[in-house]
Amino acid sequence: MERSLFLAKLLGPTFVAVSLGMMLNLGLYQTIIAEGLHAGILLYLSGFLSMLGGLALSTCTTGGRWTGGSSLQHWVG
Repeated sequence: MERSLFLAKLLGPTFVAVSLGMMLNLGLYQTIIAEGLHAGILLYLSGFLSMLGGLALSTCTTGGRWTGGSSLQHWVG
């Protein structure tokens, strides 16, 4: 339960800030996304960072145990 609360405290305000920014500056975000789709390195970097974040969250939620079938699910899924 502690990990869930920690993640909620960490990610909750971040999501709120990003969503408020998107609502207030919609045109700016549309421009940033359109420019980002044309640069291949940005797509690669965002995918890499997403994978890193996912691995960090899965490690945090499983307590660092990478054994058994769940390990395979983390890498494949």
